[in-house]
Amino acid sequence: MDKLLKNQAAELRKMSSEAAVIWLIDNYPIDNIEYGNAFMLMSHRSWKKSDQTSLAEYYLQKMPFSNSKAYEAILSFMSLSIFLKVVRDFLPLNSSSDVDLLIYHLKPVLESKVKSSKDSEMIEEFFSGIS
Repeated sequence: MDKLLKNQAAELRKMSSEAAVIWLIDNYPIDNIEYGNAFMLMSHRSWKKSDQTSLAEYYLQKMPFSNSKAYEAILSFMSLSIFLKVVRDFLPLNSSSDVDLLIYHLKPVLESKVKSSKDSEMIEEFFSGIS
């Protein structure tokens, strides 16, 4: 993380959760070429549950992503079940190649978050519904 992002992360930690969400979306909107910085920043503070969902709903509109970093960042602070619900809300994707890209990057991230048989079942159910 470069100096600018370290300073921004420090400033985000000083804000309320709600204010930090607004700042993040205002400064790194999904149509900004540097929106990926939002994923680096969001994992450096804690978020209220409602703000977790707001962040996920806003940034996951852009999926599928060309790597796993976005999914990892959001799952670093969000429960698996809520994350999967938000991802489902943005399906179906435009093409089978979009679905393939989503599965390719998301599946290993989800599997790394498994803590129980219930988690495994949720993930299996999710993928059976999209493939």
